[in-house]
Amino acid sequence: MNYFKLFNLPQIFDINMKKLNENFYKLQKKFHPDLYYRSDLNTKKKNKEKIYIINEGYRKLKNPLSRISHLFVLNNIDYKNKKKYPLKVELLENQFQFSIKLENLKSNISLNNELSFFIKKKRVLIQNFFKKISLSISIKKWNYAVSLFQEIRFLFKLLEQANEIKKIRDLNRKY
Repeated sequence: MNYFKLFNLPQIFDINMKKLNENFYKLQKKFHPDLYYRSDLNTKKKNKEKIYIINEGYRKLKNPLSRISHLFVLNNIDYKNKKKYPLKVELLENQFQFSIKLENLKSNISLNNELSFFIKKKRVLIQNFFKKISLSISIKKWNYAVSLFQEIRFLFKLLEQANEIKKIRDLNRKY
């Protein structure tokens, strides 16, 4: 299923989120199960399946990582193939360094400002990667796009961990 077509959007990374939302609500209004409560079972079933596809497509396109993976699938890019797209040594080294840095920030409560700075830096880094991946997808540089995607996924996980540490610290400060 091509979710870009479903929502009448161009098949690119930088989609118009406002248009995605507008088209999502239009489709929801058109196929919502409440509109078909008097219909036969077959029609209800078909509309329920359509709503499922609409919701799944909306979730996929709204999330930038899911949107990238969807673009890969639509372009027959087997981005999960470790033999075709092995992780670069540099990425593994960066992962290791970032993980050590995060562990140090986690274990040392006095470094709260550094943790906030770490989070901000990673957010900026992710935004820069999104710009690069958008360009690489638009010019169909798939190997580079997959490489960037591997890094972005790691950075997202790292950011989630850092945000979780910050959330726990913020809760502990309240008590």
